[in-house]
Formats: sequence, structure tokens, C-alpha cells
Amino acid sequence: MTMLKYSFKTFIVNGLGADFLRICKVYHYCQRRQIKLYMDAEDDWQLVPSTPRTWRFFFESLEMTSAPLPLVDNHLITLLEKEPISFEELKQVAYELFQPNESFKFPCPIHPVVLHVRRGDKVSGSWKEGTFHELREYYECLPQYTPSDVYVMTDSPQVYEEAKQKGFIVDDHEIRRDGFVKKHYDCPYDSMSLMDEAMTFFKNMSILKNATHLVGSNASFFYVLGQVLHGKQGISLSNNVSYYTFG
Repeated sequence: MTMLKYSFKTFIVNGLGADFLRICKVYHYCQRRQIKLYMDAEDDWQLVPSTPRTWRFFFESLEMTSAPLPLVDNHLITLLEKEPISFEELKQVAYELFQPNESFKFPCPIHPVVLHVRRGDKVSGSWKEGTFHELREYYECLPQYTPSDVYVMTDSPQVYEEAKQKGFIVDDHEIRRDGFVKKHYDCPYDSMSLMDEAMTFFKNMSILKNATHLVGSNASFFYVLGQVLHGKQGISLSNNVSYYTFG
């Protein structure tokens, strides 16, 4: 069996959902070829609000090493992005790897319906990866539910205000950093903001996992991961513009 090591400092910064799904795909790629995958114990994952900034800060899964093993590189990432992975395969890998540390485990109430609505750089500008959809378009997918049964998950303050006004369930305490990753490139967030964003990520993944029905867009890695952890595909108003997720 050959060995590989994944180091976040080798690549550009992505969101937590995108990075986690990438690790899932790398792990799946290695499994198929009987390659042992390790995570870098001396990493610099810029979304981690601590030192050292490694995978272990968030997750208990996978083994860590400081050994000078061959690194996962952009060439391998290009290869695995072209290698189809079914939803069921991705689900099994995600279940194995999504093992949050105690600080990031959230028991959440079960909402009948969760609408995941993205805005900002996801749907406009040079970073666009998907199509803009109005809040009503998400809700119209499951009109049999009243707004009081529907939780709206969004990073947009504007969508939050609209949802609250229309009687949907929202989290009044959540800080919404629309276009978080792009803004982090332009002006990196401090440790407190990174921690808050991480807590929001794990809280929302727990909500998506435990919901009854999901509506969103597969243009968002966040929503794709939510469906995978949920265990079955929800409704997607649009597919990916810039990347391929699962086949």
C-alpha cells in the first residue's frame, strides 16, 4: 500500500463545505487504489482559528502525520474531479469522515423543511457558480407547508429579513457573512470571526442532517454536503456552473 498526505497549505482557501467534500473525494480516490491517506499534522488551514491550523481542530477522523510523505497536489485534484462518484459512495465516505470534535457537535430541533438560500459571490460577479433564485422559488417547491414549518438557512442579511417578515423560521442570533470566502481573501477574518463561522457551519450541518425535506441549489458545496449528511438528495433549483460534484 502506498501513502499520501493532504496539506491544506498546498491549495487556495475554500469554504468548510468545499474543503470537506474535497477531502471526501481524495479519500475515496485513495480507497479505490489502496492508498493510505494521512492529514498534515503541521498544516496551515486558514479557516482554522488556532495554531497549529490542522484538520484535527475540527474532526476526529483520519490519521495525522508529520512524516515527509508525497503530497496530494493539483494534478491529482484534477484527476479526481473527473472521476465520477455516486451520491451513495459520497454519502458513505462523508459518514465516515464527518466526525466533529465535541466542541462542534450540535443537537438541533428537527424542522420539517429547510430552505438553503445563497447570495453574494455565489450567484453574481467573477466568482459566480450558480443561478440567482428568489426566496419564493425555494418555498414554492413544497407549498403544502406553512412558513411556520419552514426554516430558512442563509448567509444573506437581506434574505434573512425577508424570511423573518414572511413568517419563516430563522436564527436571530446568527451572524451572516455574505460572500465569506471571497471577503476572507480580500481581508482575512480574525480568529473570533473564524470560530463563529465554524460554529455556524457545524450547527447548520446538524440542522440539514436532521430535517425532513431540503430545498436549495447544487451550486453550493454547503448545500451538497448538507444533502450528503442528510442521507438523501433534496430538491435543487439549479445545478453547478463551475464544477462537477457527483454522478
